[in-house]
Amino acid sequence: MHHPLQCRCGQLAGYVAHARPRGRILCYCRDCQAFAHFLGDPQTILDKNAGSDVIPASVADVHFTKGLKYLACMRLSPTGLYRWYASCCRTPIGSTPANPRIAYIGLLHSCLRSGASLDETFGPLRVWAFTHNAHGPMKKRLLAMATSVPRIIGVIASESLRRQHRFSPFLQPDYKTPIVTPRVLTLAERTELIARVEKSRRVNASH
Repeated sequence: MHHPLQCRCGQLAGYVAHARPRGRILCYCRDCQAFAHFLGDPQTILDKNAGSDVIPASVADVHFTKGLKYLACMRLSPTGLYRWYASCCRTPIGSTPANPRIAYIGLLHSCLRSGASLDETFGPLRVWAFTHNAHGPMKKRLLAMATSVPRIIGVIASESLRRQHRFSPFLQPDYKTPIVTPRVLTLAERTELIARVEKSRRVNASH
């Protein structure tokens, strides 16, 4: 099954091949929140408690069919994740590890557009990560996480051992270098983004 992938304005498009239920992740880490603020419209990316809906996938399953020139990349720090987005409308695409041999991407729900729901294609939310950074109280869901986390790790390990990073659209032919030069934030820029995250948390807490 293929699931369409497209930025908000439609200039960058493609699909996720062999899309299958693996269990989605709701990530509340400050870095994911900072990325949403970097893109300038966190309300369309984060849920009410500042979580990012992340869909685990193999980089080899991501295919761009249009507008690759609009693919952009940033890093919150020199050693941070590669965070991909569409430069045309600043739609988040997903994050890949600093180690290019790990054939994984955490796709963001904002770029996955289709008549089918994310639950239908990729399965329900199974993992709630870094909930201590959520902007509201979070219910414990330990059973769902205990069964899903090993499955997701197993998929990542399998894809990496099969050297699926060689088919990544995010890497140049050397299989090491990002296809575009990432913008690495300065310490001052990152500090400013984290300040925005904390301000948002205080505003949410006061409501």
